[in-house]
Amino acid sequence: MDPLPRDLVGRIVRKVEEHRDQVFQLLRELVQIPSVTGQEGNAQGFVKEKLSEIGLNVVSFEPDVSELRSHPSFFQTMSCRRYGYKNRPNVVGTLEGESDGKTLILNGHIDVVPPGPRRDWRYDPWSGETSDGKMYGRGAGDMKGGLAAIISAVEVIQALDLPLKGKVLVESTIEEEDGGVGGALATLLKGYLGEFAIIPEPSGLDFWAASAGVLYFRVGVRGKPTHVMRAHEGVSAIDKIWVIYRALKEIDIERRERISFSWAEVCEPDVRGNVTVLNIGVISGGDWPSTVPAWAEIKCRIGWPPGRV
Repeated sequence: MDPLPRDLVGRIVRKVEEHRDQVFQLLRELVQIPSVTGQEGNAQGFVKEKLSEIGLNVVSFEPDVSELRSHPSFFQTMSCRRYGYKNRPNVVGTLEGESDGKTLILNGHIDVVPPGPRRDWRYDPWSGETSDGKMYGRGAGDMKGGLAAIISAVEVIQALDLPLKGKVLVESTIEEEDGGVGGALATLLKGYLGEFAIIPEPSGLDFWAASAGVLYFRVGVRGKPTHVMRAHEGVSAIDKIWVIYRALKEIDIERRERISFSWAEVCEPDVRGNVTVLNIGVISGGDWPSTVPAWAEIKCRIGWPPGRV
């Protein structure tokens, strides 16, 4: 691929700088629409309208579980189990090229993780407040910032009237934080394919040529509930889940010591010994302080680099 002429690169950079305030405004509007995984509908409606405004051919579709089940990478996500896929569309906008050239995919996910306790936030997590050149809000980095960037990149291409040999697909997908089955996988199965893809996840200025694998799982145990007055006759599910917790932590330590991935370690030396993580993210159990707990559950995420198990 031939490099771009220096004068054209200069024009692009200048136009990007001119769009800086517009990018921040778009990001602010995205952050102000809550889109925790499972509840992406309103934010996707906004993205669909924005892509239509800038002249792309836009389609949106809700994932088809029966279609997804046929793919070997399918697993039922927690958000699918809880919400299903109704009112959770993926959105794809197409910028057509002048000829039948190669296709570039610009992909970003609209969903965000829960903001956690409001008291821990300096600013409201859905405000998009800006201070000292930084924007605060759930998803500002991961990854509505990336979505705002790719949408604005297309606007720059249009503003400069740059000819494209092939087409550009701008994809806003759901459920990435829960595995991406209803998002990226569903989009691929709909036939939105390309020779190249850029996913502007928040990882500094590094370019990564591979992606980690991810699996979510949960472990539940049952106890024997009794009133606390007869606790000696019961069996605490929380005590039982604690045994499993410690075993999983030991597995995590063993995997970190055993598994390496040189590409990541060269780019970011501090990840050495941490390229795979088994994270216990949620612990829950019991129903009442005066009852020996009848149930307990942990929800976990395990990740691994390419080619490792």
